[in-house]
Amino acid sequence: EADGHRVHERRLRHEELGALAFVVECLEHFGVERIELRALARPHAHGVRGEEQPNAALADESHHLANDLVESRNGAQRLERGLVGGGGGREHALAWKVSQDQPSIEIIAAPGNPGLATLGRCIAVSADDIQGIVALAMKEKPELVIIGPEAPLAAGLADALRTVGIPVFGPSRGAARIESSKAFAKALMREAGVPTARAIRCIDAGAAKKSAREFGAPVVIKASGLAAGKGVIVCATIAEADAAIDAMLRDDSFGAAGREVLVEEFMEGEELSLFAITDGPTVLPMLAAQDHKRLLDGDRGPNTGGMG
Repeated sequence: EADGHRVHERRLRHEELGALAFVVECLEHFGVERIELRALARPHAHGVRGEEQPNAALADESHHLANDLVESRNGAQRLERGLVGGGGGREHALAWKVSQDQPSIEIIAAPGNPGLATLGRCIAVSADDIQGIVALAMKEKPELVIIGPEAPLAAGLADALRTVGIPVFGPSRGAARIESSKAFAKALMREAGVPTARAIRCIDAGAAKKSAREFGAPVVIKASGLAAGKGVIVCATIAEADAAIDAMLRDDSFGAAGREVLVEEFMEGEELSLFAITDGPTVLPMLAAQDHKRLLDGDRGPNTGGMG
C-alpha cells in the first residue's frame, strides 16, 4: 500500500518465492509502506480447472518463506558506520552508493582517495595490510566492512575479519581463488560443466610455445594470477604469442602472476559480465555489464585495466 491505497497485486507461484526479496526491494523503492502476502495452493488434480484449492501444508510453508523475507527487509539494519577497504574508483562507487542509501552513515576508507574523502574519513592503511585493516576495524567498530580490491581478498582479509567477529562483504580466500587464479577457475568450470574456451596450463616457456602452435594464431596468453586487469594478451601471430610467453615465464614481467600461464583458444564475439551476490545457498543476480578492455577502437591494441 502507498498512501493508504492498494496500488498493485501480484500472484507469485510457490517456486517464485526465491525471487521475492527482489520484488520487495522494488516495492520499497517506489515507497510501498506495507506488503500483504497470502498463500494460495496449486489446483488439485481433480479440482475445478483454474480454481485455487486450499492446502494447509503449502500455505504454511509459503507464509513462512514470505514472512521471513519481508521481515528481513522491514527490519533491515541501518548502519551507523562502515569501513571500505581500498582506494580506487570501485571503492568510491561502493561508498557513494552506501552513503546514498543511508545518508546518516559514517564512512571510513582505508586508504581511500580524494573522492572517498568527500564521503568520509580516509585513514592511511593499505587494503593489502591484513593485520592493519583488522586492527583498524577492531578500533573503529564498523557494522560492516566492504572490501573492493581483489588482492586483499585473495590474501584472506575477509577470513581474518570474520575470525574476530567483524561482518564483512567479500568472499573468503578460498572462494576468491576463482578471481586470483585463472587456472583454478578454468579447472572449476570444466568440473562443473560450464562452457569455456579450451586452455592448457603451463609453467614452462617451451611447453607454452608448443601449446600455442597447437591452437594456432590468433591465440590468447593469460597470466594466471592477479595482474590488475592487464594479464591477458590476445596474440594475432605466433611470434606475438612467443613474446608474451617469454615476458611472463622468462622475463618475469608480470611477477608472481605470470609464473603460471594459460594458453587459450581465441574466441571472437561480444563479451559481457553478469555479476551476482551470494551467501552460498542464495544467488541474487545483478544487471549485466560490458567492459571495454582493448586500448583502441575496433578491438585493437593491448588489453587495459578497463576502458569504461
